Amino acid sequence: MIFRCGLVKIFCFFLFVAYTSTSYGAAAYSGWDGKISLRSNKNAQYFVDDVPSGIGKNVDIKVNPFASHKISAKLEGYKDKVEYVQANYARTKIGFIFMSDDKLPVKKAPVPQDDYIQDHDYASVDIGNVKPGRYRALIIANNDYQNDNQAWSDLKTPVTDAAKLKTILENNYGFVDTIFVKNATRSEFYKAFKTLLQTTKANDSVLVFYAGHGYFDSDAIRTGYWIPVDAEGDDESTLVSNEDIKKRLSLLSRKAGHVLMVSDSCFSGNLLSRGLKKSAVKITDKYYQRKNRLKSAQILTSGGNEYVDDQYANSGHSPFAYFLLRSLENNDKKHLSTTELALHLEKTITNSVGQTPRHGSLKSSEDEGGEFFFVRKK
Repeated sequence: MIFRCGLVKIFCFFLFVAYTSTSYGAAAYSGWDGKISLRSNKNAQYFVDDVPSGIGKNVDIKVNPFASHKISAKLEGYKDKVEYVQANYARTKIGFIFMSDDKLPVKKAPVPQDDYIQDHDYASVDIGNVKPGRYRALIIANNDYQNDNQAWSDLKTPVTDAAKLKTILENNYGFVDTIFVKNATRSEFYKAFKTLLQTTKANDSVLVFYAGHGYFDSDAIRTGYWIPVDAEGDDESTLVSNEDIKKRLSLLSRKAGHVLMVSDSCFSGNLLSRGLKKSAVKITDKYYQRKNRLKSAQILTSGGNEYVDDQYANSGHSPFAYFLLRSLENNDKKHLSTTELALHLEKTITNSVGQTPRHGSLKSSEDEGGEFFFVRKK
């Protein structure tokens, strides 16, 4: 039996970045490991070489100590703050202060154009008087791992699962602008998320799907990871951490109306911040309108902190993907909520193979208690 985790070691997700700080000022290089503490008087958004790296007043990051870096802090309504650290000679603590003099002139919001959704055949998010957005997806599937002689064996079903999901989302639910990455390296993971963040607009509904190996570090950091195809064993610097995933989902939730992350890998339940109480609700148009007005950031995983199978019977899909795809393909409801879908998958998959899907919300996100809906095309 093949699991979506390593054969030699059991691996999963999350780059935990808890770093120490010293004092302001430069320090000559003497074994500096690239740990930097970023501080601000407001909840700024930080960027390292223009890549999002955290939000808040106090954020710890790690950079390549042998390279120069541009560190910037952005705050809506204020001028950007920029600092630079030089290779082998860098500050380990950087402060960004936003003053009243840094405020930008208030610009009048442009009037939405009526052709925003014109000439596009996709399911729009009907949220009353709010301009409808698009359904978008980022789909990442890893089959072919580059270090077969080490921890990560090749998998058989992720790419097949993902390709089928892409077809159903586009044909049945009107998803557009789908980003599909097969056998993603660590660099490709981050580039794909960056593209998604740049293209997502207000009121969009965004689904992020991952299928591949996962790892949970139960000894030291006790956190999880997604495994790129170029991962080097359990070296966390070559993996994609749950910390980085959640950070990007949180940023995404600030732009989009609804965000749903679906993960089919071992130990994927470690991504959950908290579980949601699930109960059957009749999805009337009134209920749909009410829930759709509220922002949401949800997570649906193939299992808890456990191993999950790569194959189900002779279906050519993983157990989770098999039942997920069947549910979406056979759905005849106009509005299918993620809560309904999670209830169905929990029952069918638990009874069939013993692994238990999990459903919850994302901590530190713009979740207002709304719901991600799959809206069937007419």
